[in-house]
Amino acid sequence: MRAPILTKRESEIIEYLAVGATREEIAKTLGVSPETVKLHTKNILRKFNVSSVRDGAADIQDFVRAYGKDGLGHQIFNTDVAVSVVVDPLCTSAKWNIVSTGYVVSGVVEHLSLATIKHNQIESLRLNGKIPELVSNSMSFVEFKLPLENPIQQGRAIIRTTEFTEIAAADTKINEVSFITGTPCHNLTNNVEFLGDKTYQTAPKVIAGLKTQEISDNPDISFKQNDNITTLSVKNPPIEIMYIVMVKE
Repeated sequence: MRAPILTKRESEIIEYLAVGATREEIAKTLGVSPETVKLHTKNILRKFNVSSVRDGAADIQDFVRAYGKDGLGHQIFNTDVAVSVVVDPLCTSAKWNIVSTGYVVSGVVEHLSLATIKHNQIESLRLNGKIPELVSNSMSFVEFKLPLENPIQQGRAIIRTTEFTEIAAADTKINEVSFITGTPCHNLTNNVEFLGDKTYQTAPKVIAGLKTQEISDNPDISFKQNDNITTLSVKNPPIEIMYIVMVKE
């Protein structure tokens, strides 16, 4: 589901709903009346399109995990993420273009960021057309940030474009393209094109942690190939899942 926009008081109350607190317990903790808690809870349930806390428990817990004060620290919900990757004929470089469209769920967004696995080299990185700053460079990951001249307030739309060139390590080829949303998302579309005269047969792969998931019976995932262009589409992709388009041997 799409993340709702909550008021400050609703954001406080949903933290307690997520752990099963009663109306009276919440009221005592926040120093308000049970009727006030009841009113705000009713508004929360309406925004989650459910009739009871029990019915909305899973969605409420997911929301708090993503956007809560002790959660993962997300601020944005992306309604659509469109990934386009064009691999050169020698499979030694790939041009990436990612357009993320969404809105601010929590707080004020003051910068754009990109974190990526340290696998191949990245060149010519741009976030919304500007060069970001490298803020972290570990053995496994690199992270870049771009301060925004005009911070984006809660409820406002946000569009982010990410462009870079991926360069394969020496004596290796780019034979798979992997992507993790990293941010709660409704629709993910990953288009991968291999240039040149050679015909490539591709296959999808989904990895959760260290395990490969079966996708043949998953109605939220579709995969199709037309010549050397492959499209992998996912509805409501979990933020920690890696989606891969790989060349068959």
